[in-house]
Amino acid sequence: MRRILEDFDLNGVEVNLSEDGTGTTIELSAESDEPDAWERPTAIHRRDWLDESKYPDEEKLREAEDELRLKKGVEGFIELLQVLSPYLETPLLVLLVSRGIGDCSGEVWYVHPGAQEVTVLEASC
Repeated sequence: MRRILEDFDLNGVEVNLSEDGTGTTIELSAESDEPDAWERPTAIHRRDWLDESKYPDEEKLREAEDELRLKKGVEGFIELLQVLSPYLETPLLVLLVSRGIGDCSGEVWYVHPGAQEVTVLEASC
């Protein structure tokens, strides 16, 4: 799993792997007490990474990275979950809950071990 994760640039989520004698546990987390501090998880696969040498200006590179993340980041996160799927022994459930003043929203990504599809659910309250 570690090699798979190295092929993706993740944003908005932290990944922790822990190993014991029986296998590897993956934990994806992001937490903040600030209502506006949450980010939707995104991932960019290595094949889509920008060639930094083409951006001599640091600001232009950051703008291009932001544009790439907006264009491919959400799909890249789903791709990451799909690539992890064959290695899962139990279902992987990723929950995102955003709370604001007077509203909240949430997303769920559900990955069944070995499944080709990732189920994505969105809700607002």
